[in-house]
Amino acid sequence: PAYWTFTLEVDGVPEGEICLSVPGRHNVYNALAAAAGALRLGATPAQCRAGLLAFAGTGRRYEVLGQNRGVTIADDYAHHPAGLKALLPATAEMGYGAVWAVFHPYTFSRTEMLLGHFAEVLPIADHVVMTAIMGGRESPGDWDITTQDLADRMPGSVWFETQEEVAR
Repeated sequence: PAYWTFTLEVDGVPEGEICLSVPGRHNVYNALAAAAGALRLGATPAQCRAGLLAFAGTGRRYEVLGQNRGVTIADDYAHHPAGLKALLPATAEMGYGAVWAVFHPYTFSRTEMLLGHFAEVLPIADHVVMTAIMGGRESPGDWDITTQDLADRMPGSVWFETQEEVAR
């Protein structure tokens, strides 16, 4: 499906309509930046338009995994507040009945450092469900933070230890 449509203009001259296959205003800006870079490197406006029309997105960036009982399930690797701040409003604009953010915090250091920012942007979703922090390269014993600390800042949010518990 097309999410955003805009006219590509080069030096004020309309070069055709672009219908993006990726959601969000931020992707309009990404598309314009890609076109500007390609034009600077010698591509024609027609080549830029064709490339943008053909772009179907990348893995783990609003990647629709399927539907179940009328619920669309999409995966996005947004693991920083800035990414979530772009993703969640874009998802809300798509006209779903409700947006559920199922968030798996990545690294104790990032969660601790950006705790307040996560607590500000995650509630853009209608419902927030979280799992325990994935330590990655970090050991939980080295940090004094859990997902409960984040949940405490977002009334109505819930969290579970595992993804299996979230799925149930």
